[in-house]
Amino acid sequence: MKMQIHESLGPLLRGIGLTIILIGTIAGAVQARKHAGAWQTLHQTTASEGGHKTSAATAAPRENSLETLTREIEELRETVQEDTMVEDVLTNPWFDVLGIAGSCIAAASFYAEWYCKRPKRIA
Repeated sequence: MKMQIHESLGPLLRGIGLTIILIGTIAGAVQARKHAGAWQTLHQTTASEGGHKTSAATAAPRENSLETLTREIEELRETVQEDTMVEDVLTNPWFDVLGIAGSCIAAASFYAEWYCKRPKRIA
């Protein structure tokens, strides 16, 4: 049993596959931007709440250790959140724009190849 597949089917499937990847890339970029904005808002809120102190006289030694612990946690968070070169590249909007444009061009080339190779209809 021999199966006949037209030569235009390959480019069409590659174009569809790359289009699905492109949609996933765009959705991921949008989600990452929303998540980054929410994380920054949460961090700013946490930092502003960290300055509040209780004024109970009996809790002074405990408050001191709590302040020290809070400061250490904030320093650790800042250390973890330091931008590296890779993060700078990945968060750069040009990286997203050019990556999406390149994927669009590649998908369009597969659709153009499919269009040229598809069977012509006789009128």
